[in-house]
Amino acid sequence: MRHAALALLACIGLLAQSPAPQKPLDLDTLGAQAFRAGYTLTAMAGWRDRYLKAGGAMNHFQHQREILSAFAEELYPSEDTLGSTAWVELANGPVTLNVPATGSRYLMLQFVSAWAETFAIIGRKQLDGRAATLLLTPPGWTGTMPGGARRIPCPTSIVAVSLRLFVAGEGDVAAVRNLQDRFVFSNSPPPPRLPDSYFDALGKLLPANPPPQLLSSVFERLTPLGLSLDRGVDPAALDTESRRALDAAIALSRKDIPRPTRQARRVDGGWVVLDAGPPIPSTLEERIARAHSGPEVFAAMPRSEALYAVGYADSNGEQLRGDRRYVVTFDPASLPPVDGFWSFTVYTAGGRPVFGARHSIRSSASYLNRTASGAIRITLGPSLPLAEQYNWLPVQPGEGVRVMLRLYQPRRAALDGSWRPPAIVPAGQAGP
Repeated sequence: MRHAALALLACIGLLAQSPAPQKPLDLDTLGAQAFRAGYTLTAMAGWRDRYLKAGGAMNHFQHQREILSAFAEELYPSEDTLGSTAWVELANGPVTLNVPATGSRYLMLQFVSAWAETFAIIGRKQLDGRAATLLLTPPGWTGTMPGGARRIPCPTSIVAVSLRLFVAGEGDVAAVRNLQDRFVFSNSPPPPRLPDSYFDALGKLLPANPPPQLLSSVFERLTPLGLSLDRGVDPAALDTESRRALDAAIALSRKDIPRPTRQARRVDGGWVVLDAGPPIPSTLEERIARAHSGPEVFAAMPRSEALYAVGYADSNGEQLRGDRRYVVTFDPASLPPVDGFWSFTVYTAGGRPVFGARHSIRSSASYLNRTASGAIRITLGPSLPLAEQYNWLPVQPGEGVRVMLRLYQPRRAALDGSWRPPAIVPAGQAGP
């Protein structure tokens, strides 16, 4: 009996020590979390690949060579700058970017990470108009800097670079093209082809493109799927049936991608003041929406570089119309506060330039007339007032009117609202 009791106790002990059965993974929840957490990274890689398929090359700028015209598909096109776009791959080590001397010309180089974060802005203020060599370094790089180079530490190996150069009209285009051609990267091999599976592509991208702190804890919850930040995806972590369930949950999550919305910062006397928001999105939803919408959104100029005010109503609160004349007066003491320059552009209410006419006036224009007090008085109307021809912008009869005031490198007064755009006054009420 004693031996039987001891044997029974031994069996009980063995049962107590045996591991409890594992709880099945909630693949629907984990799949949705994996999709949301990794979407920005995979979308940015997707935009890079579209760029390459359209004829672009890694570490090489594609340039806008012409000023946008009335035929441009873009709504509210800007004639202030010529833009360029490049995708840089740092997985094989640092890449240099040679920047030519630009003198007093407005220049902006914007660097965007694989997580849709603007992490560096280099412009005239930083370079003082001089030539420079920028060294873009990958995450964790500890090498030796070449003499005379300026380091741009990059948080990811995939980097989007946006270049904008001021253009002073058609007569200045050739000079800008010459400058564009002198922004040159060092070469690197093309990026490896990503797997077709979303989850496998995410795993391949993560080790060289670590997520921001906001997402680190989310990825920690995905380790049961065999996903790690330093090694990517472990193909043995899930059986075939579980992997199919995970891929199905990810596919279902694609239907819930948020769309970006540009909120007005304030509405003020017939003007709506806008900007592209902070360089780093504050929420995961904003990050996903930026990446989903493409380069025109995730590389939009941050508020430190540009602020936009859209005028839609006159000083009486009535909508602007193309069969009326208006006056906008910038007093000497209240000119738009900028470190760069400002421009004033007129469009139809649908966002199209007036065909065959001058569309904008810039603060750098030497032809602008000033009043005896030094004010800049801009006239809008369907016909040319001979006495004000240099400060006149035409509007389209029979159409609604919108005007856009763009401030480049706005100062604090513009950003905090202490400076306000001037009223758009009907010509009969504007005075002499």
